[in-house]
Amino acid sequence: MNKIKICHIITRLDHGGSATNTLETVARLDRKLYDVTLISGKTDPQHLPQIALFAKSNNINLNFIDYLVRDVNFSKDFKAYRELTKFLTASKFDIVHTHSSKAGIIGRWAAKKAKIPIIVHTPHGHIFYGYFNKFFSWCFAMAEEITAEITNLIICLTRQERDDYLKINFAPKEKLVVIPSGIDLAFFKNKKGSINIFEIRERLNFPQNAFIIGFVGRLDPIKNISTLINAFNEVLSQIPDAHLLIVGDGSEKPKLEKLADRLNINDRIHFVGHQTQVVEFFNCMDLFILPSLNEGMGRVLIEAMACRIPIIATDVGSIPVIIKDGVNGLLMPPQDIKALQHAIVELYRAPLIRQKFIENAFETITEDYDINYMVDQISKEYQRLIKKVKS
Repeated sequence: MNKIKICHIITRLDHGGSATNTLETVARLDRKLYDVTLISGKTDPQHLPQIALFAKSNNINLNFIDYLVRDVNFSKDFKAYRELTKFLTASKFDIVHTHSSKAGIIGRWAAKKAKIPIIVHTPHGHIFYGYFNKFFSWCFAMAEEITAEITNLIICLTRQERDDYLKINFAPKEKLVVIPSGIDLAFFKNKKGSINIFEIRERLNFPQNAFIIGFVGRLDPIKNISTLINAFNEVLSQIPDAHLLIVGDGSEKPKLEKLADRLNINDRIHFVGHQTQVVEFFNCMDLFILPSLNEGMGRVLIEAMACRIPIIATDVGSIPVIIKDGVNGLLMPPQDIKALQHAIVELYRAPLIRQKFIENAFETITEDYDINYMVDQISKEYQRLIKKVKS
């Protein structure tokens, strides 16, 4: 039996949720059934050796197109489209699966031009608000609506994302399927007992009695870390032993470090950069905060829940699908420093409520959020589409 040739296309491999989801998908697809290629746009050079090693060890054909960039650049966008079209035409793929907005638009039209029979797209959360100004948001929305017409399947991470597409009539129901972004649940759930939290805190130079507030993710504007830092600054007068642990890298890091310096709290904020073993950092936190302006799902929330960390998050995007306010966490309006400050202090003073949130959250994460379940569901959709095309 001939293998199904699949090409995944993503704007960048930046250690964010969409990149991790894509890498895990292409790595875990059954090689007895699929021949897998991954194309990424311009990626930070410091990440390339690690990505190349991952691709080699997982038998992934990895290619980069530097013209494919996140920002709107008509010259580069056209060159990326032309290069993608040439590559897809020559390679004769059965399926092209695009990820994120920019690669999703350019990649799908290149696939259409290359006469690829099946086109799949995972938005990883829409960009109808939070990312760009109103004009560019409108432009992307219009481009998404038109491009949905040439797409066989759109994979949404949550029911909320699917309902958003239906509400604005961007795609018919039969083109939409919900497959949550999965994590290795067994690994995250079972790791806590084997980790020496005191040793990790000592290694990170935290006092053993510190109340550690944490964030894990890209340091990009959409994550709104400045609100977290400003709220943390207000918290210190009420929680003298508080420390803030920020795990991740991104374009906002220099700006955030300057903010911490300006507030004179840089001795209480710990920027540790990107970490491959995030589970260790989760497990030394007392409270996890996700202050985003928009989230497709908030994959990091599932990781925190599996590590039994109480959560405060913003009431945006699909976060409320996962976090039920007052049940398994707290929801805050975005960019509200005072509300976030009060929520942090409230949970600090209420260890029984924190424990209730932990227990309820742990029960929330069913097998729907497991990485193997996710890949299995994606594979089933590929097989269904192949049969439909052949029939």
